[in-house]
Amino acid sequence: MRRLRLLPAARRDADEIWDYSADRWGSNQADEYLRALIAAGQAIADGRRQGGRIAGVRPGYWKLAVGAHLLCYRFAGDDALEIVRILHQRMNVESRLRRDR
Repeated sequence: MRRLRLLPAARRDADEIWDYSADRWGSNQADEYLRALIAAGQAIADGRRQGGRIAGVRPGYWKLAVGAHLLCYRFAGDDALEIVRILHQRMNVESRLRRDR
């Protein structure tokens, strides 16, 4: 089983998602949504879910739709899954990830 790690940019994304969700729908809903995002990441790490490759960014980058967001991730060896970013589905994912290089 792989360990799940949120990289710093993904942690910032999660904080912003929580803030927006709490302002819009309340803290309970924000907590529930973040738990769903993390649970999806853990399901990928455990091999129970799989996303699709992200073309045109870097080899080895994947994405999985969860609610209104995309978990952008990569495998770090055999023992870890790294969530690189958590981006809204309406964002240009490829552009955002290229900018993060």
